[in-house]
Amino acid sequence: MSSDSATTRILFVRPAYHTRLSGVVRLVTEPLDLEMLVAVASDEGCPARIHDPMVTRERFTDVLRSFRPAVVAITGYYPARDSMLEHARCAKAMDPTVRVWIGGVHAELNHTDFHRDRVDLVVHSGGAGTFRAALRHLKEGDNPVGLSGTCSRSKTGEWCCAEAATLEVDALPLPDRSHFLDHRDRFAYMDYGPVALVKTAYGCPYGCAFCACRKLNGGRYHPRDLTAVVDEIEHIACDTIWIVDDTFLIDMDRISEFAAMLKRRAVSRRFIIYSRSEFIADHPGVVDLLASMGVIDIIIGLESIHEQRLLDYNKTATEAHNRRAVTLLKAAGIECTGLFIMDLAATHRDFVALDRWIREVGLTRYTLSVFSPFPGTDAYETYRDQLTTTDCRKWDLSHLVMAPTGMSRAGFYLHMAQAVYGPGGAFQLGSFGHLQVHIELPGFGPGHKFTTCLLQHKPATHHQ
Repeated sequence: MSSDSATTRILFVRPAYHTRLSGVVRLVTEPLDLEMLVAVASDEGCPARIHDPMVTRERFTDVLRSFRPAVVAITGYYPARDSMLEHARCAKAMDPTVRVWIGGVHAELNHTDFHRDRVDLVVHSGGAGTFRAALRHLKEGDNPVGLSGTCSRSKTGEWCCAEAATLEVDALPLPDRSHFLDHRDRFAYMDYGPVALVKTAYGCPYGCAFCACRKLNGGRYHPRDLTAVVDEIEHIACDTIWIVDDTFLIDMDRISEFAAMLKRRAVSRRFIIYSRSEFIADHPGVVDLLASMGVIDIIIGLESIHEQRLLDYNKTATEAHNRRAVTLLKAAGIECTGLFIMDLAATHRDFVALDRWIREVGLTRYTLSVFSPFPGTDAYETYRDQLTTTDCRKWDLSHLVMAPTGMSRAGFYLHMAQAVYGPGGAFQLGSFGHLQVHIELPGFGPGHKFTTCLLQHKPATHHQ
């Protein structure tokens, strides 16, 4: 594949991997980070394209043959780790001279997972800036061993990890959205679509024990210039924008400035954002402001209805914050998607209490995830000796990766199903139409499945 005409061709790869929602609801996100790297490659005069089996049916091997890349750059989260490595193996098998570069969230947190013969470079920090530097080394015929923000293999095959590189947020390029525009109808979130992604800040100032966000970007929170953000939004050919900051509502002055800038420039969009419940509860006036600027859905990590578990998760919110935030959003006509974690110590009473709480506050959209400590988080270090599997695909938030302590494994899965529908459950059979997600119950044999963990529902008309 490699030749003089292909020395700078870059193939970016986002492997497909299945989650509990795959194939049953519309939930495919724009590969924003890869689109930024395509922009970098273009700036450097390197032909580039994205292979994204989430939205196309092209075979990876066919793309390799036709595009003939010099570099295959692969990204993904932990559940896709093995798929990323398989893509690396496949690329090397077809052309041993092709360079395989790995990046993304899991590589930033656990770069040693990719110290393999089939990989040449791992970007562990610095993002687009590090990629640009590595690309320039490639163009000059240099091996980027020792480049800041990377791990690389020396000529002797040893892995060398350089110091961390700083993500220069204000120097990030605008994403090349050609891939999005070519497949815009495929990018959606539930009943919203098409949906484009925008990031207005990097990092997170909070420290939830189960979350990797605080570990990214060197633990720093760095907001982008709002003028640049609004410029970007204004030129996106999409009515619905999902702002994918780890949490958008942090600074009231910044939110007010953003809303005023949108109004002044007559930029009209529908927004989906993330927030923490305590910000909304402590700033009730923000709700009307958000509604006026076009916010239609706010995704909130409610996590639990129990104070002690919120403390265990190192959340700064209380149950009262959660309840008030849902109430305020409902009154303003803004959809609230609540994210809950079901602790491994959960008992029957915990599931019943969650069911009752959801009904009381009138929450109409939520997720219920199995507590799963991800590598690189504080929680992983706490629980790593209790893990019952090393299969990264099980970290899809539906599978148990540790033994539950409040009931049997089968009982836990059955209660997860009952939390969605069933006698006394928050949902009733038939409430969802086609929105059904299935999990296999270990111990019941192949073919025994129960529907669970749906994102949207119609509340039952009675409480049994």
